[in-house]
Amino acid sequence: MNDVINIPNVITIGESAFKSSKLTNVILPCVTILNAIFQQNYSLKSVRVPLVQEIKSACFMSCDSLTDI
Repeated sequence: MNDVINIPNVITIGESAFKSSKLTNVILPCVTILNAIFQQNYSLKSVRVPLVQEIKSACFMSCDSLTDI
């Protein structure tokens, strides 16, 4: 399954919001990314955040498939 999430009007995404999910591609607007948001998401390949404001700790920990940010 090729899961994609596109959230155009979000400002902040909560801590561990997508932890251990099976998302493969994520497109976010200008946001603050809190702790561990994608942690242990082994399927995640791509994250697009054109105007990221801040990335907190462990956001991409154990995202072994991630190749494009």
